[in-house]
Amino acid sequence: MSSVSTLVTVPWLAERLASPSLSSRVIRVLDCSWYLPKQKRDQRGEYKLQHIPGALFFDQEECCDKASPYENMLPSPEDFESYVGSLGVDNNTHVVVYDGSGADLSGPMVATCGSGMTACGLVLAAYLCGKEDVPVFDGAWVEWFKRAKPENIISEAKKE
Repeated sequence: MSSVSTLVTVPWLAERLASPSLSSRVIRVLDCSWYLPKQKRDQRGEYKLQHIPGALFFDQEECCDKASPYENMLPSPEDFESYVGSLGVDNNTHVVVYDGSGADLSGPMVATCGSGMTACGLVLAAYLCGKEDVPVFDGAWVEWFKRAKPENIISEAKKE
């Protein structure tokens, strides 16, 4: 298995999205945003309005252990593989995940529910299923939006 950085930057991702031949594997970008109800944000609605070009929406409420009495528990490896397979992910895919919250890197970081670290849950699930090379996009949607070139920012609402 090739070594893949655990964080990828706006320039790195933009370059590979613009020139897929720079990567030895197909890159699949997944927006795995999820918010607590008290945050009053609509992750799927936000994805539909704007996302990194080519990104697909990873629905954490669909890819979970639905038999568990607790919400959003990790699915079985088989269910996880089936779900990500439906998004075009297999062992030959270079997956990059991000979420819509971002994180404040200026101080200590604690990963907890609602902290903007939802992309890390997908990375953990992938790791537990044997896919050890899924990096987290460094900066979430907010960084992409602030730093990407205008032609690399997508807004589905404008395309309609």
